[in-house]
Amino acid sequence: MKTTVNTILTTIAIIASIHVSLAAHPERELNRRAANTTLDQYVATITKGNTNDIDQLFSESFTHKINSNRKLTTHNKKELVDFLKNGKNIEQNCKTAYTVIEENTNYALAKVEMKYENFTKVDYVSLGREGNEWKVSNVVSTYHYE
Repeated sequence: MKTTVNTILTTIAIIASIHVSLAAHPERELNRRAANTTLDQYVATITKGNTNDIDQLFSESFTHKINSNRKLTTHNKKELVDFLKNGKNIEQNCKTAYTVIEENTNYALAKVEMKYENFTKVDYVSLGREGNEWKVSNVVSTYHYE
């Protein structure tokens, strides 16, 4: 019984401290939402062919590195945007999920997994804050075959 009470009190204390932390720093929550919105837009662009506002999604210094078959290929913003615009509204046949690995006020790193029937494409997506906007600054893609 004593263990149960201690567990409940500890849980309440943790929840209260998280709530106080977020309440004391509301800009963190806004910052997190803005970064996640940019990440959601990236996922929709890559997996659903949604090219709306695609020119604003990527930073001017954007690079995309693809590691496939022991070969590394690099593309810049213009090359990727042109490629994605050619595939406008083409939806990928994959299940997608992402995890934010690291996040602070000016930078976020996420792992985006796109599971296809015979392989998984993993994009490590770096986002940077440019003024009041978040932009995708770098993507490294790897492929895992099953």
